[in-house]
Amino acid sequence: MAAGTDFLVYSVSNGHQTVLGFYVGNFARFPPTGEVPLQTAVGDMPGRCVAHVDQAGASSRECLVSLARAFPSQIHFWYERLAQPERHVADGILDTLTPTESP
Repeated sequence: MAAGTDFLVYSVSNGHQTVLGFYVGNFARFPPTGEVPLQTAVGDMPGRCVAHVDQAGASSRECLVSLARAFPSQIHFWYERLAQPERHVADGILDTLTPTESP
């Protein structure tokens, strides 16, 4: 986990390979320059995503979820250049996300 004064960055790994990263804060850099995100669901939350598959078949995806609170107001998820098995793990994690209230 990396942290700044107003954000946290987490990574999820499978062995030594990072399969999913996510930023929790208020100023995500999304969408990537020149990209037009599509409205979609990220788990049980509405979000916007961009996705690509390169010529070798590796997948990259970025998604942004906006939260109805002052902080954090955004969660930015991403994975880069993942082969099919790892992409399946990352997408499976994203598919299980559901919002909850803080205690």
